[in-house]
Amino acid sequence: MKIDGAELNLKEIWNEIVEYLSNNLLITCEVDESKKLHKPTEMELENVTMWQQLPDEIWREILVRVSTLDKLRSADKVCSLWRRLLKEPFSWKTIDLRDSRCIPFKIMKRFFNVAVDRSRGECNEFYYAYCGSNDLGFLVERCKDLKKLWLRGWAGGWGIPIYSCLIKVAPRLYHLEELILQDCFLTPVCIEALGVHCPRLTSFSLSHFDVMEFQTEEEKNEDALAIAAHLPLLCRLQLIGNALTVWGLEAVLVGCPNLKSLDLRRCLVIGEGSGVLLLEELEHAKTRKAKIYAEFLGGSFTSDAYHMIEPHPEGSGVVLCIENALAQSGVKHEDVNYINVHAASTPAGDLNEYQAILHCFGKNPELKINSTKSMTGHLLGAAGAVEAIATVKPKINSTKSCSPPWGYW
Repeated sequence: MKIDGAELNLKEIWNEIVEYLSNNLLITCEVDESKKLHKPTEMELENVTMWQQLPDEIWREILVRVSTLDKLRSADKVCSLWRRLLKEPFSWKTIDLRDSRCIPFKIMKRFFNVAVDRSRGECNEFYYAYCGSNDLGFLVERCKDLKKLWLRGWAGGWGIPIYSCLIKVAPRLYHLEELILQDCFLTPVCIEALGVHCPRLTSFSLSHFDVMEFQTEEEKNEDALAIAAHLPLLCRLQLIGNALTVWGLEAVLVGCPNLKSLDLRRCLVIGEGSGVLLLEELEHAKTRKAKIYAEFLGGSFTSDAYHMIEPHPEGSGVVLCIENALAQSGVKHEDVNYINVHAASTPAGDLNEYQAILHCFGKNPELKINSTKSMTGHLLGAAGAVEAIATVKPKINSTKSCSPPWGYW
């Protein structure tokens, strides 16, 4: 065999690999075509004896650091000692089957069954990315002391079977302290069951890829209201991609007084507020001696009808709007030093708006960017007026032009 013109002796390379493994991993391997066992030297025998004299506690500490997938696939092939220790339940106190290597579902399913059986009921932390309707029952039936449970739904896109199974197994999750659910649809009945049967639950996470669309205030706040009513002992709460409004947020803050950590990433929070601005001709304002807070130099509406609320993926509509407004106002790109962004903390809006700003203004170190929605929530029809006031107001008593309000990123 040749690589880059060099002749390679595969047999010699293989023998070198086997010798290295024998010296460093203490395993007995076949080194020739006759498949005769490698005869260890006196030094190798001394090394084997030395390693074998190490107490099992040290090996257990080592095996704890080996991933679950490696334990299932190859760790038992290292040596007879590892093979013996991997049969003990302590090696499976934590089972982590969050697939990051695109392992086929059927293989992961088998790994799941084998790992749970080997734990013999001593598993207290479990992570599984393929959870279906029957898996959770199988797990809880064999592992009755679970303290941490991480699940990602796969059936039906939103993991629909999980909530019904959680209701059934909740009475056997008495020791559960932390529950993390990704892409799982829950119901108030399921959350109530967790509150009734899991008195030690102090950490709860419910995540979705994006904010789900609901029609009514009750539907938007369904998760938050159920959590506030049935999980009062929570210390940590994470709701990612949830549709809760200020109503639901207030309920959570009141119903969960022990909260030390609250994560509401990718949530569309509706706020309450109003703003009134009076626009008039400059000469008319001067004639009546009105107090002028700011001057409107130019603006633009693209109305490209791409989508009712979502901007173009490349931000082309936003770019066109900015360029037209600057052209009408006569303001140069480099003279703009403050922008109040309009996107509502969604992946579709924030990223596209950022790309449009970068396209129009480049990397200007003097440019300040602020988002009032991050502080007030989405004010719907009042959003534009309130954002304009927040942009203009700091300028009134400031010597610096366009000073950003409150803070900026």
